[in-house]
Amino acid sequence: MTYVPAKINTEYIFYVGLPSQANALTLQANPTLSAGDVKRAIDDGAPVNLTTLPVVDGDFTKRVKVNLSSAEMNGDNITVIFSDAAGDEWCDLIVNIQTAASQIDDIQTDLTFLKDIEGGMWERDGVQMIFYKSDNATEVARFNLFKFNGAAAQEKDDEVAKRERV
Repeated sequence: MTYVPAKINTEYIFYVGLPSQANALTLQANPTLSAGDVKRAIDDGAPVNLTTLPVVDGDFTKRVKVNLSSAEMNGDNITVIFSDAAGDEWCDLIVNIQTAASQIDDIQTDLTFLKDIEGGMWERDGVQMIFYKSDNATEVARFNLFKFNGAAAQEKDDEVAKRERV
């Protein structure tokens, strides 16, 4: 999964580095994160603690892994607020995430469907139109057929004006 862009109502994982208070030009090594340090707000709602506290990535001591649940991604704008409650180790940080209904991975599914529906034969089977993959055997989609007046097409109608996917 690519997580690009962040998908609404879908778990989202991202990583951040937290600037050190001692020197804001460097990232804090092994930052301490405690309950209340990281909160999220959904669509201008009040900030609340994350369900899962972010953790320092074991392979990268300056990288913090943030895992937002699908419930925490239930909005158009998700704001994650980092603020060191102890106030002595790392600087505040805000990350705003704008969600979308689909991700790049979803496009491949759509493209595969288009390729399949265009690649093979189609046939009318009574009151339905059936589309096949390029092997001309595997069914891709089936549509009900309708006349110009909106009525369902009959078995031998030649006046088909519309199709609706079944």
